[in-house]
Amino acid sequence: MNIDIERIYKDISKLSENEKKIILSKLLSEINLSEEKNKKDIYCIKGVGKEIWDGIDAQDYVNDERPLWK
Repeated sequence: MNIDIERIYKDISKLSENEKKIILSKLLSEINLSEEKNKKDIYCIKGVGKEIWDGIDAQDYVNDERPLWK
């Protein structure tokens, strides 16, 4: 383990249970915020590749594919 991390852990272990909970809560909030920033919304890909389907009737496509599903 990194020396700085070990030192920080030793310092934290000296704190009261309540102080440890406060630190844990702050760390979890920071991690959750970081994850939220990196999360992609599924709607950001709306319309991607739609030109591939240009001029293709959906029902005709399904009808042509259906025999292949067996």
